[in-house]
Amino acid sequence: MQLHGCGSIPDNSKMSIAMAIENKGDTVLDKIVERERLEHPDKSGVIMLSDGLDAFVARASLAIAAEKSLDIQYYLFHDDTIGGLMVDQILKAADRGVKVRILLDDFDLGGKDKNLLILNSHANIQVRLFNPFNRDFSRTGQLATRLGDVTRRMHNKMFIADNSMVILGGRNIGDEYFDIDPSRAFSDLDVLLTGKVVSEASKGFDLYWNSEVVYPIDLLANDDFNEQDLAKGREVLFSLTKEQSTSAYAQALMSSDLAIKIKADNLSFTWLDASIYYDHPIKVRRARDEREYQLITALEPYFKTLNQELFIITPYFVPGEEGTLFLTDLAKQGINVTILTNSLASNDVLAVHSGYSRYRKQLLKAGVSLHEMKPKINVITGKGSSNKSAFGSSKTSLHTKSFVLDKKYIFIGSLNLDPRSTYENTEVGTILTSPDIGEGMISIIRKSLQSSTFEVQLNNDDIIWVEKRQDEVVIHNKEPYTSWWQRLSVKLLQCLPIESQL
Repeated sequence: MQLHGCGSIPDNSKMSIAMAIENKGDTVLDKIVERERLEHPDKSGVIMLSDGLDAFVARASLAIAAEKSLDIQYYLFHDDTIGGLMVDQILKAADRGVKVRILLDDFDLGGKDKNLLILNSHANIQVRLFNPFNRDFSRTGQLATRLGDVTRRMHNKMFIADNSMVILGGRNIGDEYFDIDPSRAFSDLDVLLTGKVVSEASKGFDLYWNSEVVYPIDLLANDDFNEQDLAKGREVLFSLTKEQSTSAYAQALMSSDLAIKIKADNLSFTWLDASIYYDHPIKVRRARDEREYQLITALEPYFKTLNQELFIITPYFVPGEEGTLFLTDLAKQGINVTILTNSLASNDVLAVHSGYSRYRKQLLKAGVSLHEMKPKINVITGKGSSNKSAFGSSKTSLHTKSFVLDKKYIFIGSLNLDPRSTYENTEVGTILTSPDIGEGMISIIRKSLQSSTFEVQLNNDDIIWVEKRQDEVVIHNKEPYTSWWQRLSVKLLQCLPIESQL
């Protein structure tokens, strides 16, 4: 038995070992890119997924086309419309004989064991949980008694089909990540990859799947269920898919750019050098200064060759003293450092904003360029919402995790630039090597900065926010479009010793 503060969790030492299927190049997904792959034997094919509709179509298309396996790894998998639609496709794939492995972080799974057990009861589906809570005690109590244990989570997001194609990036599975509900949308970025890099992604998935930190759901859960429960679940999913088949969202999916290209057999990849990087899962059981287990260590060589420009896009930005010193040193060396993050108005986590805001002035004084996202525009696609709210449209929160180095190396993944991602959680991402994509990304984002963000500046040692509208410039002397209570909450949170957990 393994002891973890508040009681014990079962022994998983006899958990079966399973590995990704061998890619023999004989599946439908392989044949789609066979000619291009043979022309670029040492490269990987890339399709950027900045639009939420395209991101869902890509995942659904992989599930529909899969013939042998689906390996699915997520931090959050919500029980909502998008979650239901994805489970429906997963079950249909399993019914066809596709072997499905689902690896979820346990942080948001309170009360969901029975549904996971029902899914796991399918002959072709296995469900495992990362760093689980003890089912015999309250989760709230364990968050207090097992601080530094259950608070360290698997933040990875990957969707692998037939060991032939993989989607990774910032999106979890839930309505807010795929443009289904304009009133709560995230501006996000994923990438669809094929070719050489996919085996690296599968190797990472296998490492997590067979890790000592992972437990099969049926080893943990105490819920009772019977064979009829799976049939009842299918009925619920059938009703959901039938209801959604005529919805505005279904129509939007059918007319998405990616859906149109798939129908026209016009799917085109950009071929380039790509690598997958991930934290070792055992990171959550190791000291925070054991850097050999950390993704950020693997990325250091890219930063060491930096000599012109660093463009960072991160929703949760808490640089800390170490990160602030690194970024300000770069700026003092003449390197153009630009950071795009959430404003207080667009941020969905006040505590994170409290951690970030204490470093703004120091960064600005060193010459770092700061832009904070307005609460209504997707800065990656440039699209706004038509649903009106107090800010003129529905709230959009930046959720993209990406950075571009010297317009050549592009990171896309789950990594936020904050202590939690760096030292606490596990993360995954890819580095693409492409001056064309790098320059294209920077060009698109810079063009949208004026309409999509507040530029943060110093005025006589005071911070101001410059908002450029179509025909005027508005200067804000306090956090734009926020209430006094939000601003006071940030000040109070800054008094708490919580930065290491942000």
